[in-house]
Amino acid sequence: MAPFKANGKDIAVNTVDDAIQLMQMGANYSKKMAALKPNLKFMKLLENNGLLTEEKIGFLIDLQKKNPAAINKLLKDSGIDPMDLDAEKAGEYKQSTYTVDDREIELDTVLDELAGSPAYNRTLDVVSNKWDGPSKQVIAANPQILKVINDHIERGVYDIISKKIESERVFGRLTGLSDFDAYRQVGDAIQAAGGFNHLAQAAGTGTGNGSGTSTPAAATQGKAGSTTPPVIVARKPKADNGNLNDKRRAAGSTKPTSQTPGLPEGFNPLAMSDDEFQKVANNHFR
Repeated sequence: MAPFKANGKDIAVNTVDDAIQLMQMGANYSKKMAALKPNLKFMKLLENNGLLTEEKIGFLIDLQKKNPAAINKLLKDSGIDPMDLDAEKAGEYKQSTYTVDDREIELDTVLDELAGSPAYNRTLDVVSNKWDGPSKQVIAANPQILKVINDHIERGVYDIISKKIESERVFGRLTGLSDFDAYRQVGDAIQAAGGFNHLAQAAGTGTGNGSGTSTPAAATQGKAGSTTPPVIVARKPKADNGNLNDKRRAAGSTKPTSQTPGLPEGFNPLAMSDDEFQKVANNHFR
């Protein structure tokens, strides 16, 4: 029930029903996005070619329907002389192939999710203007890293890592590493040394062991990056009641033919406490 951040806003869930509704909405969203994904690629293809307007789509539909007026307009706009056209050469036409990489769709999706974040503009500035070419290629191939960087900027992790990188490079270290690789290497080293613990403690989200601080390495490997250990609840030791257990087994093996004389009405040994059962057993099962 603790407040959480989504789409750049803090959201609080007050009831269990609200929590269930949010989970159902999330499941429905994932299902709908999976169904929409092929259409998103078509939309991206149209956008990449400057065709994502009703006017241009309508014109293409008219051409597909062989509307003479639309064909005349195409010839006029293209500057082609109709006398230069040869219908016999129509068979030589080979359709061009236009595709959209799935990573383009994923990148757009991630950017839309981060658009409401207060660190959004700075995140784009870092990966677009401050990081080198190889680092940008890594981001393009793994758009989910943007979420990690954005989270680091919001929580102050990015500034700690960047300051350490500057110091290391002053002394000639990190040579040959791209900006992303340097960020990952230095960030992992700081986390291993507990250098982010104070951030977790200040936010009240950790126990001083850096839990919840993910790294770009975790994003590229598809891991959550959480280091929080599972809670293990130890079982209570059973009392040593050897004699009592023997008597219980003996009682359990007795056929339930009739009520034993002297026992209370509705006698149920499994519903009794150990002391109550011991008392009854001493009186009736010797």
